[in-house]
This record gives sequence, C-alpha cells and structure tokens, in this order.
Amino acid sequence: MSLLIKRCVVLLSLLATGLLGSGAASGHGGEDHGDEAHARPAPTVASAPRASARSDEFELVAVLDAEQRIVVTLDRFATNAPVGGARLEIDAEGQSAVAAEASPGVYVAKIAALTQAAPGMKLPLTIAIEAGDSADLLTTTLEIPAPAERDVATVRGGADSATWLMGAALLLAAVAVLAVRRIRQKRSMGGHLTMLALAFAVTGAFMHDVRAHGGEDHSHAAPTPAAALPPSGDAPQRLADGSLFVPKSVQRRLGIRTVQVRTGELAASVELNGTVIPDPESSGRIQAPFAGSVQPGPRGMPVGGRKVVKGEILAYLRPVASAIERGNQQALLAELEAQLAIAGRRMKRLEQLEGAVPQKEIEAARIERDALQRRRAFVAASVDSAEPLRAPATGVISASHHLLAGQIVDAREPLFEIVDPARLAVEALAYDPGIAGTLESASALAGETALALNFVGGGRQLREQALPLLFRIVAPEASIAVGQPVKVIVSTTRGIRGEAVPRQAMTKVGAGETAVWVHDEAERFVARKVRTRPLDAARVAVVDGLHDGDRVVTEGASLLSQVR
Repeated sequence: MSLLIKRCVVLLSLLATGLLGSGAASGHGGEDHGDEAHARPAPTVASAPRASARSDEFELVAVLDAEQRIVVTLDRFATNAPVGGARLEIDAEGQSAVAAEASPGVYVAKIAALTQAAPGMKLPLTIAIEAGDSADLLTTTLEIPAPAERDVATVRGGADSATWLMGAALLLAAVAVLAVRRIRQKRSMGGHLTMLALAFAVTGAFMHDVRAHGGEDHSHAAPTPAAALPPSGDAPQRLADGSLFVPKSVQRRLGIRTVQVRTGELAASVELNGTVIPDPESSGRIQAPFAGSVQPGPRGMPVGGRKVVKGEILAYLRPVASAIERGNQQALLAELEAQLAIAGRRMKRLEQLEGAVPQKEIEAARIERDALQRRRAFVAASVDSAEPLRAPATGVISASHHLLAGQIVDAREPLFEIVDPARLAVEALAYDPGIAGTLESASALAGETALALNFVGGGRQLREQALPLLFRIVAPEASIAVGQPVKVIVSTTRGIRGEAVPRQAMTKVGAGETAVWVHDEAERFVARKVRTRPLDAARVAVVDGLHDGDRVVTEGASLLSQVR
C-alpha cells in the first residue's frame, strides 16, 4: 500500500512540474516570442488614405481609392451642396493632372506620384478650383497609413494560460493529497483512485485545449479603445466622444445640407395659442327661422365642399306644428276664405250700381277684398308652403350639420355654414394685454405648415382671462381647416441676442433635450445642446449653445441621429 502511495505522489509532482513548465515556455504553439511581442503596437483598423481642406467658399475631401486614383468630393462650405461643373487641377510631388467629373461634385484623377507612394508617406496636395465666377487654391496633405501591426494579445494570452495551468496543477495536487489521506485511513480505494483518474483526464484535456490555441483567448480579446480607431471605408459611425464620422459619399446619399449661422440681434417673440376661424367679412351661417322640416333645394341637399354664390337657394324649410295649432290655422284659413267670398260678392254688387252709390264705398269694398286675399295667403303659407333658405355669402359649404331631407329642426338651429377658403383668419389669446402695442409681425405654425399673418386688431374685453387677437392669413394653404389649432408666433419690438436657425434643424437627444447637429469638420458632425426661443413659424432663436459661423445641419438632421 505504501509503495502505491509513493508512486502516486511522484507522478503528481512530475505532472505539476510539466504543467508549469509548459505554461511558462509555450507562448504560442510552443514558440518563444520573448520581448518581441511586447514591442508591437496595438492593432488599428485599416482605412482609405484621405485628406480634407476648406476655405470660405469650398470644402473638399480627397481619398486615394483601391485603384490608386485620387477621388475629390467638392462641396460649398456654407451649405454642403455639391459643386458640379467645376475644373480641378491636382498637383502632387510636382506632377499635376486635371480631374474628370465622375458625378455631380465628385472628381477623379490619376497621378503617377500617388501610385508609387509607399506606406507611411505624407504627400502634399495642391488643388486649384474654378467653379463659375469663383476660384480658389486649397492645400492639404495625404498620409498613406502604415500596415496594421500584429496584436500584442499573444503575451497576455501566454501569461493567462500559465496562470490557468498553475491553478489546474494545484487543484490536482489537492485532490491527490485528499485521496492519500483517505487511503491511509483505510477507506475504500476504488472511489479515490477513480477521483484521481478523473482529475488526470480533466487536466489532460485542458492542457490539450490550451496548447492547441497557444494560450490565446480569441473570443474575449481585449478590444482597442474606440477613440484610437480611425474610421474605415464608407460606413458612418459614432465615435467615442459622441461625434459622428460620416463620409462624404454617405452625406450625399442622406442629402445633408447646412446653413452657416450668424450671431446678432433678433426680435423677441411670444408664442400664443390660436384657432383657425372663418373671416367674418366673407363667411356666413344659415339658421332655421322657425321649427320645420328641411326639404331639398333646386340642386338637391347641400353637402360640404359645394361651391355656392350669394342669394342661391340651398334648401326649403317647411313649417311644422302640433295637431291643435294646425287645426287652428286651418280653421282660420277657412274663415278667411268665407270672408273673402262675401267681400268679393259685395264688391261686384257695388260695381254694378256704380253711379248710383258713392265711389268711396266701391273702393272700400275692393280694399277689404285685397286685404282678405293677403291674409289668406299668409295663413296658407304657414300651413303648407316652404320657406327658401338662401346663401348669405359666396364660398363653399364648410358644414351642413349632417342634414337629411325631411329632418325636423328647431328654431335658430344652425343649418349651413359658408366659408371663403381664400379668406381665413386666426384668433389667438394673449395673456399680456399690452402685447398688441409692441407687435411688429406675426406668423403661425399649423403642424409642419408655416402661415404668414396680418394683424387685424384686438378686442378690449378679456375672455377666459385673455385678450382675443384677430389675424388674417395672407395666403391660406389647402391643408388648413376651420377650427384647426395653431401656434401663433408674434414678433415684438423687444430684442434678444442669438442665432436664427430653421425649426427643422431641431432634434432630440438624451432625455428629450433639444440639440442641433453642427458640421464641425468635412466628415465629422457634433451634437450641440441648445436653448431656444420662438422667432417665427419657420425659425427659432438659439440663445445658448452655438457660436458665430457654426454650420448647422438643416436637412437630414433626423437621419444623423440614427447613426450608431
């Protein structure tokens, strides 16, 4: 028994020594890299050689493509709009070539000096630009990046594998000691020998896996910090500082456009809640003069959107009454017809006796007969005839209140509303009664539609603790409807200092904060948090967050926010 124990201990010692030795000596498949691996730099991501330059008029990006051609993307500096039809002459290392326009704003040239450039070289470029009446000369440096270096994770992998091997050897030694103690205590040897065999098997499998991979952990290799990685290819990406790298080719596809802002004095504005209403001077409403039944007019029942002219008959209103009222009216009509018959016969007798009776009696009989005829017509109309409903203004029917033929309506009930779509107004509520005295101009924002307004006047009586102000829409849009809520931006004589920026440039970042994208460099965009105040329906005043001369993205800002 003691001989068996001694042999197990010797075997474990040899195994532990072999494990530790193999972990220390084998860094990568048995190779000894030594200090060479420590001297290698961290890996980088390969990218196409590129350079940029700009002036007050132009901005360009020069890229050396896979075919060793120089590709220049030329834009207007202020607006980022492509510059097409220009003439570009590129000079590199004393060699020059005129670039051909491959697409609007994209120019391609091939220079021998660039095809012979070695990695690590820095080539100065001079680009002469002629575009219409504008001419400029821009200089930049095109740097050819060196090949990507090998990763230094090998050394870390070798050290990590040695640590794991040492831990495995210590674990195996502990299992062996525990088994020996159990054997000395004369317990079952079968189970402990089985434990030793299992430990040997696990350790052997672990050694095989570690040596096969050379100590490298390919799935959990420590990544290079994002800030150290240059952009690669034509893929936009978000950098570690939150800015965006967007190649010029992607900017073209996204339709990115900018505006260069200037700091100055702007008119302070106030935002009011308003509602679109019909112009009181060109609109009308038809109400029921009495309770009755609605009957179709000459053109049928009026419907919304129908064009009408002033005085046109839209419908008829036939009066309705209770059975008692109708009976009384019919009884009165019968009585009037009897009186009219008597008056008619009396007038005829007097006319036959003309000359024998005074003329005034004949005239009195005629007047009495005419009066009875008119009374009978009025009473008959109240029983059977219908009242025509005429249009009070020219325009279109904006509301018909879902009237149907034969529908019974009450007196003073609204039946039809007529609006002139070319003349609409906006009523806004101002909680500052003195705003009308400082008002200079006004505009309205209905959804995404901007409306120009003319101030008509304001009342002098508060309504819901606010003063109603009336504005007339200068050029009504077809998408505007009566009753639609709008935001009225009133410019006052008070001034503020800031930058005027289109509303479409505003975007949301973080926790709903307002920001704009600033075109910081040719292919770099930065989000700036801003504080704004309303300026008019199309612009806002940025009072904090921008500087004079910043290029703010006005088209495609929402697309930039989606870059991850």
